[in-house]
Amino acid sequence: MRTGPASKMALVFADETQVRLNQNSLLQVKSVAGSAGATTTLRLELGRAWSQAKRVPDGLQLESPSATAAIRGTSWELEVDAAGTTTLAVLDGSVEFFNALGSITVAANEAAVAAVGQAPVRIVLSNPRDRVQW
Repeated sequence: MRTGPASKMALVFADETQVRLNQNSLLQVKSVAGSAGATTTLRLELGRAWSQAKRVPDGLQLESPSATAAIRGTSWELEVDAAGTTTLAVLDGSVEFFNALGSITVAANEAAVAAVGQAPVRIVLSNPRDRVQW
């Protein structure tokens, strides 16, 4: 799915997980969990996605060019720039953020960044509730 310069979109999955895409985003739905133990896999190639789950989803992964976010929390935001650098902000719960070079757990009110060819690192997020709301 692709959003243009003046568009946004939202997806709602059967487990009530919501994914909202900001303008100029590119998201691929690779697989959707249909039974217990299955994994929903999404790939954000470019742009910004905000996601929220009413309950902790079983097996939700968001891939990007530089890292994968294994969701264990309920509210998070992922942004991928043109160079493939991925920034993750976790608002509630926790997310395992990893690639072939390393792995970190990002908890509520924390953020991390992963560049192509580098391990993910935690960054300071002064007040995640004050971020731009869209």
